[in-house]
Amino acid sequence: MRKTFVVLATTATLLASVLAPAASFASDYFYERERNNNRTTADRVSVPVTIFGERNDVDGENDEDFFVFKAPSSGIYEFDMRVGSETDQDLYLYDQTGEHQIAHSFKSKGRDEYFSVFLNEGREYYVKVKHISGNENYTLNIKS
Repeated sequence: MRKTFVVLATTATLLASVLAPAASFASDYFYERERNNNRTTADRVSVPVTIFGERNDVDGENDEDFFVFKAPSSGIYEFDMRVGSETDQDLYLYDQTGEHQIAHSFKSKGRDEYFSVFLNEGREYYVKVKHISGNENYTLNIKS
C-alpha cells in the first residue's frame, strides 16, 4: 500500500511539473462583438488571446473589426489568423494612436494571415481585421 501511494504521489508531482509551464501560455477566449468597426469602438482584449470573429453582413464588404490591447511585456508577439477557404480577410497592427501601421498581412483568398513583431511593454496596440470577400468567420491568435 505504501509503495502504491509513493508511486501515485511521484506521478502526480511529475505530471504537475510538466503541465505547470503550459499554463503560462494559456490563452483567453474572446468572441468579437459588433459594432467594433473603428478605433473608438474597438473590443478590448488581454494577451494572450484567441479571438473568434464573425463576418458582419450589415456592413457587407466594408466590415472591419478592431481590437485593442496593452502589451504585458516587451518582446516578440505573434499574430496568426485562420480564415475559411472561401474568405479573404486582411490583418493590420497599429500603434497606440491607431494612426501608424506597424505590421500587416494581406494574402489572397483562403490563405491564413500571419506576422510577428516586437512590441513594448505597457503600450496599447490596435489590431484591425478587414473583410475583403467571402462569408466565413475567422480565428485570430495573439501571443507573446
